Amino acid sequence: VINHAPSARRANYRLGDNTKTAFGLRFALLRQVFLEPAAGTAGTNGSAASVFLCLGGADPDNLSVGVLEFLEAASVGRPVDLVLGAAYLHGEALADYLSRSALSVRVHRGLSAGEMADLMWSSAFGITSPSTVSLEYLATGKQLFLRQTADNQDDIKAALLRQGLAFPLMAFRTESVYPPNPKVGRLYDGKQAIRLRKLFVGLELNIRPARYDDCRRLFEWATDPAVRAQSFSSDVIEWARHKAWFVGQLGRPDRRFYICEDGDGPIGLVRFSLEGEAALLGYSLCTRVRGKGYGISMLHFATERLRAEVPEVTKIDAYVKRGNMASRKTLARLGYSEFPTDDYPDALKFVLDV
Repeated sequence: VINHAPSARRANYRLGDNTKTAFGLRFALLRQVFLEPAAGTAGTNGSAASVFLCLGGADPDNLSVGVLEFLEAASVGRPVDLVLGAAYLHGEALADYLSRSALSVRVHRGLSAGEMADLMWSSAFGITSPSTVSLEYLATGKQLFLRQTADNQDDIKAALLRQGLAFPLMAFRTESVYPPNPKVGRLYDGKQAIRLRKLFVGLELNIRPARYDDCRRLFEWATDPAVRAQSFSSDVIEWARHKAWFVGQLGRPDRRFYICEDGDGPIGLVRFSLEGEAALLGYSLCTRVRGKGYGISMLHFATERLRAEVPEVTKIDAYVKRGNMASRKTLARLGYSEFPTDDYPDALKFVLDV
């Protein structure tokens, strides 16, 4: 199940145990024209840049006119690009308003995806309904204000506002320049297609909680020379100490250990250490599947399991040695942001907002 709404959660669905999910803007199913500006459409954000206004193709309650009135009352001097669809039935009321309004309004109907994207990228800021058009507009990185048009937009609106990706229309203030929203900048990193392809590669994988009888296998994985080379601890791992540690971890409510299996048995471990709304990630793959592209799907499906079991988790952190290019690439492709850190020597910190 793929749902790119920022509010999507497994709890919203009745799913079978084997159903895999890909939720959130990291898996946005947007056409390429919305993801990058065409030549000459990036906009200068100067006084001539327009306001992009689209409340859906139908706008059954004609809320677009109310937003135009709001902008006029706020003394917005910019032209407004109003996008309507074929199902819009309030042409006479709109024409009546435009005949007596001081706003400069350009009405657009029946636009192609490319024409819509061009208007978005050339605008100063946008006003949309909290629907797919809002997710398309976010690709520009510009400030977005929301005007809800239907009850089924409640969750998307709440998620966009909570994450600081958009603002309520009533929070709008007339300014000379509307700088980009810094929280939007990393939403669409161009890796959406890679993520989805990798998830399909790993659809047959099974994620289950670790059990006591996994202890010996995890010891063998942990003592693999390749794994030890990427560890932040150089201490020799002894069997007795490992066994005592593992048994203690299994009984802790702030730990989640997941074993990933393919048709031939266990292939990897994903572990999370929980502290409030944050989780610290660690993972390893067994030798026989390294280089086969399972890392992304294993980490993603384990993360989805964690989100279902511990919904209060909103952020996942991970530490990786600078020289560990395989893990760095995997985490980047999953949408983690990379930061310098002094928490460990020669390390980078990766953060994923979930």
